[in-house]
Amino acid sequence: MSDELDCLKRKGGVAREVWRDMMTSSTAAALEAQGKLQLRTELNEVLLLHGIPRSSLLTVLANGLNERFSGTHAGAAFGNGAYLAEDLGKADQYVDADANYDPASDLHQRLYGRSYRHPGTALHYALVCRVALGHPIRTKDAGALARSCDDPNERVFPVNVRELAPVPNLAPPMHYHSLIAEKGPGHDRYREFVIFHASDYICPEYLIAYHRENSSAQASRGPSR
Repeated sequence: MSDELDCLKRKGGVAREVWRDMMTSSTAAALEAQGKLQLRTELNEVLLLHGIPRSSLLTVLANGLNERFSGTHAGAAFGNGAYLAEDLGKADQYVDADANYDPASDLHQRLYGRSYRHPGTALHYALVCRVALGHPIRTKDAGALARSCDDPNERVFPVNVRELAPVPNLAPPMHYHSLIAEKGPGHDRYREFVIFHASDYICPEYLIAYHRENSSAQASRGPSR
């Protein structure tokens, strides 16, 4: 990514600086001040959240995120990538409950012991990830026919929903590194960030275990985009 962004700059292009406009930027700054994190702003590296079901958590902790499993639990309106959010309210739509402690569970053996105890009530999990957004493309449209916010003639997925469009007028060709799904019709509460090469551009840093204040009401409503 670094080489591609350098090439873009040499050819007169400018990567959109989205790292300045993130809901997580104050948290990132606090962690950097404590020496616990170092983001590469030249890569548009940011902190984002990835809500994850209990059944997938152990695999992701061992192997990292993989875009090949996108859409398994909550759909893939903006292509077959790894979905992340800057707001926990959005990440929460992708989780399920880890209700009871099971001492035979491989996951619980890894997470809980002398330092941390499972409370015995419903927990939900989200990963805090370092994510390199590089040169992103933005859209408000869901589906394979999505168009760029910045150029309505530019298709986000010119070939298929597993690969973003190439950056115009650039040789050798360089594809956009990430997709920012801006708020729009049918998804007006949260932005989403979609990465199509997750193992290259996403690094999980922390795991959050949390419980909902009104879990039964949220469960009855179900996830909503």
